Amino acid sequence: MVSGQPKALCMRAIGIQIQRERERASIRRVDPVGVELRLRIHLHQRTYRVPCPNYLWHIDGYDKLFLWRFVIHGYVDGYSRIPVFLNVSSNNKSTSALNAFIGAVFRYGVPMRVRADHGENVRVERFMSSTHAEGLNASYMGGVFTISVSSACGATCSRVAPPGSTES
Repeated sequence: MVSGQPKALCMRAIGIQIQRERERASIRRVDPVGVELRLRIHLHQRTYRVPCPNYLWHIDGYDKLFLWRFVIHGYVDGYSRIPVFLNVSSNNKSTSALNAFIGAVFRYGVPMRVRADHGENVRVERFMSSTHAEGLNASYMGGVFTISVSSACGATCSRVAPPGSTES
């Protein structure tokens, strides 16, 4: 190995290609104990439950392309893991995040809860607080962790129609 990289990766850098299975077989031949130890490592994954669609949305922004004036805001439904909305804007202002959120709300309705990190989602938090004040039982969870919601929470999971729509 060179500087911690597998030899196959170093060989790819100089144009020599090795099949992945041949590389694995070679590592098993050379270091069978290390392979066995790595196979025993088991990462524990938490269970994650959301009772119904539109119950919890996860929102986040990606501003790594800001140098080129691309800021991406994404919204994912916690139940189905489907991206509800993706928006690209040229700034990372809270108004841009709110406008993208309102676009998703017009299409899918107001989610019961929103989970986001602290940052450009300040206006989304205010929107969810005002929606909660209007009796729609919506809330905003800020922080850098994911909240697991039990399906035994007893929440009503009906779709809330966007303002001005003819849906009942």
